[in-house]
Amino acid sequence: MPSVGAHQRACAVAALFVALRLASSNPGDPYGSTIWAAPVDLYGRANDICMDACSESFLLYQTLESWTRKDVPDFVFKLADGEYCSTEGVAVKAGVHYGDAAKKEVAASLLDHDGFAGVPEAMLAYVRIRFPLLGCTKVRYGALQRYVVNAGPSSDRAHQLPDTIFRFNIDNVHRIGTWRSGVWYDAIADLGTGTGLLDARLANLDRTTANILLSTDRLARLIPIDHGFSLPSWQALDDIQFCWASWSQARVPFSRSTKAYVAGLDPMSDVGVLQDLDIDNSSILTYLLCSVAVKHIVSQRGSTLAAIAAFMTRPCRTCQSQMEVAINASVWTSGFMPRALRDPPRIRIPSLRVEALLSEFQRYLNTNVNAPVAHTSIAV
Repeated sequence: MPSVGAHQRACAVAALFVALRLASSNPGDPYGSTIWAAPVDLYGRANDICMDACSESFLLYQTLESWTRKDVPDFVFKLADGEYCSTEGVAVKAGVHYGDAAKKEVAASLLDHDGFAGVPEAMLAYVRIRFPLLGCTKVRYGALQRYVVNAGPSSDRAHQLPDTIFRFNIDNVHRIGTWRSGVWYDAIADLGTGTGLLDARLANLDRTTANILLSTDRLARLIPIDHGFSLPSWQALDDIQFCWASWSQARVPFSRSTKAYVAGLDPMSDVGVLQDLDIDNSSILTYLLCSVAVKHIVSQRGSTLAAIAAFMTRPCRTCQSQMEVAINASVWTSGFMPRALRDPPRIRIPSLRVEALLSEFQRYLNTNVNAPVAHTSIAV
């Protein structure tokens, strides 16, 4: 049971996000409802830096009192200009642009409709970081994300979570019990499903057990973080990685409620959200293609997360994935020209050319992807 102080802090954090959203609703703001021009005053320590994220991140506190007491942080702030890179100004992953990690983090939060995957709330903001110990302040820009209390990454607990305890149920909430140290622990397996479906919709290039956190409650919920390497260009889908592809719950058919959730998704209505974040057109097309593929596969009888992973990931480095094959075939039959997304830079999406490509892609799926997908070796 959370203490009164913890509850008050949680309410204050929620109120700040509401204030950010209201203050940034100015129609003249080129980024829509994502940026607040006035810096937010938060407190931090120079050594409170998260090194596991894909960009330089700070743990911040909303009040000086909570900073002084060294309470649980209120926010994780990921700097837009602090993204790690292979060389100066070049992103670590192919298909993503250096400096876009903060925008992608916010996009993942906004596209996680109804909190199905459990992505922590995030917004782009200017933050005035106050460092009381150093007696200085810095105004930085990036993704301000709600800090979620956790028991660490799932990779740290893998040895405590044997494969046999993960079991799906046909219902939305799947409770799994395992006897550990004399205590029964429950888990909601469908939250793992939510993480997998979001990764597939975003074509996440870096989903590992290190960036899936475990909650501290007895439900052992999964908390997906670090989406900076998602939404790559639709022409660079060769490095998609899903750590959950080998999990036992990935091999169990989707529940009815999960199917209903996916059926209710409208990717076209999300295009405006991505454009407000200034996401590249090639990444927006990736989202549309992946969403169409996910909706199609989930709608099939007996479909599973493993089927989605098999469709979207390469069986080896030299073999195209079924997703790549489907896209290439659709580009050919629809006559789609990749330069259509670059000239002009802000082409209207959806456009007739994009809609023609999506229509051909859907027709390819209807013809060729009507059963659980297995890997095939198609040389690049």
